[in-house]
Amino acid sequence: MQFLAPLSDRDIVLGKTVAGGLLSGISILMVLAALLILAPSGSPLSWAAALVGCASMYILLAPVAVFSSAVFPKPADLSKMGKAGNAHGVAGFIGFILTLAVAVPPGLFGMAGLILESPLLALGLNLAWALIAAAIAYPLLLSAAKLVGERRENLALVAQGR
Repeated sequence: MQFLAPLSDRDIVLGKTVAGGLLSGISILMVLAALLILAPSGSPLSWAAALVGCASMYILLAPVAVFSSAVFPKPADLSKMGKAGNAHGVAGFIGFILTLAVAVPPGLFGMAGLILESPLLALGLNLAWALIAAAIAYPLLLSAAKLVGERRENLALVAQGR
């Protein structure tokens, strides 16, 4: 139905990216809250660095997710388990590999903060990386929006199960 609404391709892509970020953020906050209850020690700056590191990962993965869903469209019902709720196999594999890759910088920054006993350093490095990630991701999202526009009719058919 989104493809029938008077929304630009850019609006659809950016809106879905923001919505996905909110859903991911809620999940991450729930995990961090559980960790804070179970192991409340540590610097609040370290916890903030972890949040920013997770955000930078999502920022970098968002354009890849849009490209993958445009190139490998598959209707998915997220309320179901198994094949009905999974992404296309190739898109899922790409996402898995790239998730590992984009976790490296925040992980290294966190390790540097631990080794040097400077949570502020870890937070600063993760903030800088998040800004770099946003500068990389935004033009990629705009390119992905163009791809979605080119494949809009096909994507609408796939979403309807045809």
